[in-house]
Amino acid sequence: MIPQEQQPQQRINHKEVLFKFDEAVANSRLSWAPTTPIHQTDNGFHFQYRTCPQFLHKPQLPDPESVEHTATSDISNPSSLHITSIPPSHNLILNVYPVLRPSYLLLTTSPTHQQTSSLDLSDVNAAWTALDRLESDGSDDGEQYMMIYNCGRKAGCSRSHKHMQLFPRPLDFVLFPDRSLDEIVRVPYAYSLVRLDPSSFSGTDITSYIFEAYISCLERARTVLGIEDGAHIPHNVVLVHGWMLVIPRRKARVGVTSANAAGMMGMVWVADEEELAEWRKVGGHSILKELGVAV
Repeated sequence: MIPQEQQPQQRINHKEVLFKFDEAVANSRLSWAPTTPIHQTDNGFHFQYRTCPQFLHKPQLPDPESVEHTATSDISNPSSLHITSIPPSHNLILNVYPVLRPSYLLLTTSPTHQQTSSLDLSDVNAAWTALDRLESDGSDDGEQYMMIYNCGRKAGCSRSHKHMQLFPRPLDFVLFPDRSLDEIVRVPYAYSLVRLDPSSFSGTDITSYIFEAYISCLERARTVLGIEDGAHIPHNVVLVHGWMLVIPRRKARVGVTSANAAGMMGMVWVADEEELAEWRKVGGHSILKELGVAV
């Protein structure tokens, strides 16, 4: 049970993390290289494409939803990548295949927790705590972070051990919930958006509110997908300090193209030029419409 009053959490030192990240790159413990973003607007929706060759070497499960629960994790957590523990049930580690520097996995301590299960209250609490600790590192850059969760194969997950991802919000790309109300943004898929004002809450009230709102969003996702009660709901979650977004998913791929939660927001990360060319040829707006529930 999560305590009503949280103890103060130690800040995550950004400079120390970057040193550890760069050391892991130099020692080939994680695969990263700088990428050049390509910006495009398709039918009123904004995209930022990045080509990430390291994805060509990223392990992929043939079908995570068919994997039986196991006591063995398919995500390693060596001390060289471990950043901190977030009690009582999560570890924050460096992502072995990051796009942005640095990127993290927020991993459940038990490998029996599967990526096909929805977030629970402990997951939400850990995610919010991680966002707090990453954004209050004492640096002057004011860097903001986002959390994504890819629930199930159709939502873009590639590992079975339950985990969330955290990484810096790009400074050169505005996510559509943050765009001006005067700007017309044509989102091609159904979604549920919950606005958050952390200053209106105290203690763990905010995480309880987020979790209850998330459950409501899941029920709406179940309805639009036409899924029976008790069945797995493929969906993406995006969480920042100002809002939460839940996106129902119908497909993992359209041809050679695919997207996780970041991709559904327009932050499309591809493995090679072939996939990038397909995104731009078919059109990102049309692809996202197929991956989600078209509106």
